[in-house]
Amino acid sequence: MALRNPQLHLAKISGTDKFAKVIEFLRRQLHRETLFVYINSAFSPNPDELITDLYKNFGFDGKLVVNYACSMAWG
Repeated sequence: MALRNPQLHLAKISGTDKFAKVIEFLRRQLHRETLFVYINSAFSPNPDELITDLYKNFGFDGKLVVNYACSMAWG
């Protein structure tokens, strides 16, 4: 079984955009209809949340870490 190494990619988005824009961007890039997206591998925010609000509350070192999975990571 071959394992793929994860790659780190950075993308910038306006703070006034909603998290839904991040989800749609990742779906297009990965060619996936279903995608589970998390902040700091901890929780999945409401798609209507503003990026700036998420960054203020959960960002660190000048970044907001967004993780994704193709299947649900936990219940």
